[in-house]
Amino acid sequence: MKKQYNVWAKLRSAARAVWMYSPQHRQALAAVLVKDQRTGNYFFDCPMCKTNWHKAMAAVDHNPPLGSFDSWNTYGDWCRRLFEGPVRVIDKICHKKVTASQRRKHAPNA
Repeated sequence: MKKQYNVWAKLRSAARAVWMYSPQHRQALAAVLVKDQRTGNYFFDCPMCKTNWHKAMAAVDHNPPLGSFDSWNTYGDWCRRLFEGPVRVIDKICHKKVTASQRRKHAPNA
């Protein structure tokens, strides 16, 4: 059976793809990355687990979370928060845990 087309999921995916290459995203990463003088590699300290990570493990997390949208009226506000909202840089493992926790918290009760 073919999946139903979901315009909101497509818009969310497209906006996030643009966000990944935006100046705001690059500035958030640049603000926390520190260059190791010996190796030339970049590292950052995760504020959640207090661990030092290589830049490849960096994930920009919106805090507070963006949430979702389901209409044109809420899409504009969601996009504004995506590009202009407060962010923090955490490692990908912590980001996965935070996101899973937020989704469980806001999941509809079945």
